[in-house]
Amino acid sequence: MNCKVRALTLHIRDNQYLYIDNLPLVSRHLRTLDLHGVALQKSFLDFASCPELEDMRMDTCLISVNKISSRSLKHLSITGCRSDLDCRIHVSTPGLVSLELDASDGLTPFLENMALLETAFVYLDDDCEDVCLNYVSGVFCGANNDTCKNCVPIGTNCSSNCVLLGGISSAKHLKLISETGKVCQLSLTPLCYPFLFALSTSLLKIGILTTYALSATGVVVVLQLDLNLALSVRLLACLFLKLMFQFIFSRDLKHCPTFTKLKTLLLNDYWCEAPDMDPLSCILKNSPVLEKLTLELFPKGQTPKVQMKGSYCCMQRPSAISEHLKIVEVKCDVVNKRIAKVLKFLCAFSAFDIRFSFE
Repeated sequence: MNCKVRALTLHIRDNQYLYIDNLPLVSRHLRTLDLHGVALQKSFLDFASCPELEDMRMDTCLISVNKISSRSLKHLSITGCRSDLDCRIHVSTPGLVSLELDASDGLTPFLENMALLETAFVYLDDDCEDVCLNYVSGVFCGANNDTCKNCVPIGTNCSSNCVLLGGISSAKHLKLISETGKVCQLSLTPLCYPFLFALSTSLLKIGILTTYALSATGVVVVLQLDLNLALSVRLLACLFLKLMFQFIFSRDLKHCPTFTKLKTLLLNDYWCEAPDMDPLSCILKNSPVLEKLTLELFPKGQTPKVQMKGSYCCMQRPSAISEHLKIVEVKCDVVNKRIAKVLKFLCAFSAFDIRFSFE
């Protein structure tokens, strides 16, 4: 880029991507890069020749690169993008201060360490293609010796076993959202087929499923249950859809890092759905300086009808919880048995009373 452009915006409003040449971007002056509807190939996202680049936004782009690399980048937003690669995109941005990773289609990117990170928002929706390929009877193969390619630790040259949580463990403010699953939005890809085979085999063993057949394309599965019901794959997948969307968080929690600087944490339903709320318990135990916890237990995009704010009423804290935690907010549509269970857990986890008030 010969001219001294400091901000470059390229928005393609067509139904097709604009393919950028497979050449690195070179500019000694560029500070802001805003892309929409662009197909990015190999060398383009290597910003070694853009020493002043600080702010990059990619929306609805096709990312066909193995690595996004920049030492100067401070703010990165990736929203609604798609990757057609069968491997994870590595994000190497050690100077990053803020990160937004929202609703990407394909394998979840691997985040390298971001020691200067202040804020991060991660939203995994139903376009996420991460699944345990050997999932059987409620156990990810990552807990065993015989691991599939999705559960195996990330590359030998990387220090973290986590895909997401390790890279953002230095953040002071986190929002972690995982889609809870809607059958009407399910879109199956070849990455899901081994998962469906393993699932069907498990159901056969326990007697729920009697027969199943997979089409040549792997798109349609017809099931015959004991109740003599013929179901499409969408109904079967509904039972386990959450496992597919929540796989990365579940996988990372097995190697949960310590969030040494985390002050505020916002979580959604996923973290409170396990019978014993292990995901919520795990991340709280690994957040030693947490000051505020917010639980949004209502559908994404809606406004909660009930908001409760809790505060601890005892100065002595158990070792399992941050001594700095002052505020717990719970937002929901209605206070039902599920919400009551969450409130009970919060009180039991802290080993002393939390007083909640309605707002």
